[in-house]
Amino acid sequence: MSNIANPPKKFVISTEIYHERLNVFLNENDSVSDAQVIMGMNAHKVTSDPAMAEEIRKGSSEDCTWPMGSICCGLAHFKALQECVQTNEPVSIFEDDAILVKDFDSKTLELIVQIDGDWDIIQWGFNWDAFMHYRMLGEEGPIFNLFLQSQIEKFRVDKFKSSGRKSTLFPLVSSFGMHAYTVSPAGAKKILEFYPKVSNYYVNNIGLVGASYWCSSLDMVLNAFYDSNSAYVALPPLSYVVNDKQASAIWNPLA
Repeated sequence: MSNIANPPKKFVISTEIYHERLNVFLNENDSVSDAQVIMGMNAHKVTSDPAMAEEIRKGSSEDCTWPMGSICCGLAHFKALQECVQTNEPVSIFEDDAILVKDFDSKTLELIVQIDGDWDIIQWGFNWDAFMHYRMLGEEGPIFNLFLQSQIEKFRVDKFKSSGRKSTLFPLVSSFGMHAYTVSPAGAKKILEFYPKVSNYYVNNIGLVGASYWCSSLDMVLNAFYDSNSAYVALPPLSYVVNDKQASAIWNPLA
């Protein structure tokens, strides 16, 4: 059993151009009113701001081909992971478009304390427009899910938030999106050592379909991390994101 006694410290990642979205996140999610905000760099200003350009240079490889919004978001996640290592305490990290179930703290803590042994990272949700691969019965029980976001978006957000369904943690193999997760100090250290800089990275044979691709965001990179470490996913999920690329700081940083 995990020896965590209280809900982890929280960080929410946002940018200055999304202050209204950040306020909505803080006001409508009852468990995150005490979250510390990490302001990611405004991708639109990087080329005109020498300080931002220097931070990008230090945190990413020279040949990195990620979208600038994706680089800025990845570096903001790195800051939260570094804080986790420095304080030697678990932290929960959110992006400012996440929608959390009510009583998120108590529900997630109840699941964390049930983990037998050490753990690295727990994803409380995932993107609905991509596949997700987890293990239901250990090595013998791989499950591959493909979601229809167009159908899922029809359900009411308030119904999701007030859902009383019990969630369970399953070993995670691959997923997309990092809008709500909790990481242990050991897990944060492993991720930072595994991936010290934002750079081009090739992930091979992910999921039952054997998908391989060049990564363009941190969540894609971590699909090479999950299965060989102690990673979990909550089902049913305890967080939800619309994942609207037109309003995304990663894919459309000028939105």
